[in-house]
Amino acid sequence: IPGLLRAYMHTNEILTSLKLNYVGGLGIYYLIFNSTSYWRDLNSSSALVFPQGKTLKSPGWWPALHLGGTVVPLGFLIGLLCAMGLTVVLRSSRYGFQLRVIGGSPQAGKYAGMRTRTAILVVMLVSGALAGLAGASQVGDFSHLLDPTGLQQAQWGYSGIVGTALGAFNPVGTVFGALFLGALINAGFTLQSATFPQGLVGTMEGIILFCVLSAGSLTLYRVKFGSSRGGAAPKVGSPGGQSDAGIEQHASGVGADDTFAVLSAGANGEPASTLPPVPDGLGEAS
Repeated sequence: IPGLLRAYMHTNEILTSLKLNYVGGLGIYYLIFNSTSYWRDLNSSSALVFPQGKTLKSPGWWPALHLGGTVVPLGFLIGLLCAMGLTVVLRSSRYGFQLRVIGGSPQAGKYAGMRTRTAILVVMLVSGALAGLAGASQVGDFSHLLDPTGLQQAQWGYSGIVGTALGAFNPVGTVFGALFLGALINAGFTLQSATFPQGLVGTMEGIILFCVLSAGSLTLYRVKFGSSRGGAAPKVGSPGGQSDAGIEQHASGVGADDTFAVLSAGANGEPASTLPPVPDGLGEAS
């Protein structure tokens, strides 16, 4: 659903996916509290007093890797392998190059003839599959129970966005960001008391996300204070004149298709082609 909304209605996928977390949580509530579905426990004595999810039987538990006194869940190993595979695809394949171009500028990808809508749908489908795999790991590795309150109380969707931002939107970096957030959340459970409420962990995650996004914005843009001094605009043909002329023309309402003509215009003011000139030998090589 977020992929379709993003591809055809240009909505923000972060907002739609976060809102759909509540829809998924309410769906689980219905399966456990208001129905006699397969996922509801109808046999145990405690379930007769208060509705609860069905406990996963031991053959369905995911195996773990024991390294001395450390237990490594299978879900962590699968997630690490998926992150490494995604890194290889994004960095070393033609389709990964197309995804990086479309992610950086959808208009540039569309101008180059790339299928932007198809790429968005594929990326969102893969993201949803990985999110489902993470949920299966949570049930198979740890809780062994479909908890109707876990999705909202643990804030898995929001924590995933923070972990991705900490990892600089890199698949392998996201793994380290997730480890940091996991340590923070578990420390919150351990330190929970009257002076340290559990909700403080969510506040800390919000502060971390704000700081990371602010730092990323400051690295891309430079903030200057003070009034600008007036001066004559540079003419076309002077040092830096072509770039300045292109900026002025583009700011005055020239469309994206005419920008190439402005930037490729000569110093004598002659009109240029709407497409940039093709270097010698490029036509034969392609």
